[in-house]
Amino acid sequence: PLWTDPGVPYYDDFYALWDTYRTSMPLLAIIAPERLCDIVNSLVNIGKRDGYMPDARSGNANGRTQGGSNAEVVIADACVKGIKSIDYEEALKMMLVDATIPPGGNEEAEGRGGLREYISLGYIPHGIPRAGNRTVEYSLCDFAIYQVAHQLGHDELADRYLKQSESWKNLWRDDYEHDGAKGFIMPRDAEGNWLDEIPFGKSKTHKPTFRYTPLTFEGPWYTPWWNMFFYEASSWEYSLSIPHDVDGLIEKCGGPKAFDQRLDTFFSKNYFNVNNEPSFLSPCLYHWIGRPDKTAD
Repeated sequence: PLWTDPGVPYYDDFYALWDTYRTSMPLLAIIAPERLCDIVNSLVNIGKRDGYMPDARSGNANGRTQGGSNAEVVIADACVKGIKSIDYEEALKMMLVDATIPPGGNEEAEGRGGLREYISLGYIPHGIPRAGNRTVEYSLCDFAIYQVAHQLGHDELADRYLKQSESWKNLWRDDYEHDGAKGFIMPRDAEGNWLDEIPFGKSKTHKPTFRYTPLTFEGPWYTPWWNMFFYEASSWEYSLSIPHDVDGLIEKCGGPKAFDQRLDTFFSKNYFNVNNEPSFLSPCLYHWIGRPDKTAD
């Protein structure tokens, strides 16, 4: 209903890539590459016309961003799987719009909120909504940019974004221990201080806080859930949600043996949330330490 471009179908329903980049999109790349080709071309075309590619879209308008600018992940997956009839140079330009141009007052609907801080500090500090998972997911999106730039031979650009894809490590608190596991992604302020107590509310006289742990899922009922450090998940979940750098994650967790024990705890204590997106890929992590039998279980 908005436009008709020859050879570029218009897809209105992207609700939402935060869910589907980990699930149906990679499957479509394998079983229906022509359909994924159309979807990617639509994403790029929407971005060229509306300014940003959508993360969620319906009713001819971009909707909320839950974490990263996840069109990058879909495009990179198509690129490395060799899907043809996509102008990856144009796609890369739109990926770089997400990664370099702050969306201004519309950061809840498109682009990357907290982008300036992410670039200058290497992480998003507490006080910016969803600082934790945005940092983690922007790192993955940067790795996606690296993949496409690398495939296209833009070596300097690829090197820059490969390095930036390690930004998740800047929120990794090495000395934090919980339930036998050491090292978690935890809140940090703009001055670099780790935060055990999280302030909430906007009162200028009262400064209430609540304690933040790796199991914190939500704050007090009067804390806006949309503004939590992590969106819809705990640090136990998000600290294992580094799909682009599992080797680096294993090293941060203390090596294969410690990682194995950590995963066992994650599943035996029901910290794993099977119906929640940040946990979707976690069972496969056993593959990386030579235990696909545990993944199967």
